[in-house]
Amino acid sequence: MDLFFYVSFFLTQACLFEINDNFRSVSFAIKGNLLTVYFVLSRQSNDDEEAIYHEIMSLFDLWLSEFLEANNIEFEYELNQEVIYNHNKDFILSLPKNNDFVASVFQRKESEE
Repeated sequence: MDLFFYVSFFLTQACLFEINDNFRSVSFAIKGNLLTVYFVLSRQSNDDEEAIYHEIMSLFDLWLSEFLEANNIEFEYELNQEVIYNHNKDFILSLPKNNDFVASVFQRKESEE
């Protein structure tokens, strides 16, 4: 069973209907038992921060933990999130190279303007 597929799947599902034009990307990294989700937003927004903390992350954690338990998969994880604000269209999120796994589940297409 590919755990990384399910992490990507549940994170993508949790983001549905919450992502708006302020979201530039959503990625995650796993290093050992540390699972960190990175949100890049164009600007600070209390509504978007609330959606991240109270909707996306809570649903993601719930669905992932229930899936792991239902399938008897041993993966004791520590879940963190980081919100990064950057409106520069050329900005690329650079994550440390020593992660066990890194994936992007959403990347907004930037206009050529």
